[in-house]
Amino acid sequence: MSTQDQKRELGLRLRQLRGDQSQEEFAQEIGLTRAALANYETGRTMPKRAMIRAISQRLGLSDDYLLSGEVRNEFEFNRALTGNFRLNRSVETRDERAVIEAMRAVDPQTVSEVIAALLRDLGENAESRGRLGSEKVGVIVHRLHVIHSAGGEFTKGMSQEEADAATRQLKEIAKENGQMLAKEAAEEAKEPSIKGDS
Repeated sequence: MSTQDQKRELGLRLRQLRGDQSQEEFAQEIGLTRAALANYETGRTMPKRAMIRAISQRLGLSDDYLLSGEVRNEFEFNRALTGNFRLNRSVETRDERAVIEAMRAVDPQTVSEVIAALLRDLGENAESRGRLGSEKVGVIVHRLHVIHSAGGEFTKGMSQEEADAATRQLKEIAKENGQMLAKEAAEEAKEPSIKGDS
């Protein structure tokens, strides 16, 4: 793919990601000036690799998605498929991901004990509640109570490896379906058309 095609494709993906937000709003949220975003969207300029990485992180996507449209996991696949592009305003650290993975792996009793400790802290510590933010604290405390009441059972997401495997499987299914549809279309094109009586 030529450099000009790459610039144009990246611009189209950025425009799609922006959705109905103004260039000014979107640019501010992803750490750009409106003029820089406009130049990227129109394909006039190509961001440097470090800027692509920064934009990708702010959007919660991989560099590969912005550069080539290639999705790397189920999350990106769903975002690309549904057009549901909302900014990931909080970027998880490796430590946070480790906590999440551990919570998925341990037995429900352990999860219930951890949830009880979290509820205790949130109930007693105004500083902890403040870090969550007043608009979130009620929703989060409610979800924690539901999980605790269920004995530590909760709906689990996928690990990165599981999401990648699911994405590969979905891509293969999509490829097979595309080949099947192309074959059917070719067969239909070979069939003589039948004219009805007028």
